Amino acid sequence: MFNVITYNDLFDSFFFNENKNLKNYEVLEEKDKIKILAEVPGINKEDLTISLENKTLKIKGEGKRKDYSFSFKINEGIDDNRIEAKLENGILQIDLWKKENEKARKIDVT
Repeated sequence: MFNVITYNDLFDSFFFNENKNLKNYEVLEEKDKIKILAEVPGINKEDLTISLENKTLKIKGEGKRKDYSFSFKINEGIDDNRIEAKLENGILQIDLWKKENEKARKIDVT
């Protein structure tokens, strides 16, 4: 269903654990945030663990039929205190909000 749309300059790197499969995901840049959508069928909210340590966001999900594990590094352009996640119908959405000074803005020409 999903494929990678873009990698963003806000990421130092983007990598997945080779021992687990996460094939269907999408990374989107919006004006105020980076949005990650990942298919994780069979995983409930209670089965998910999401943590941030040393600028590495780690996501683990343990389901009855399949386990998921993936992580990626973020750089200074992301506000560490504004990372949100929700799970709905087997789709995990992670919103990584940009810091105020990283947001796009209009520059007037005089």
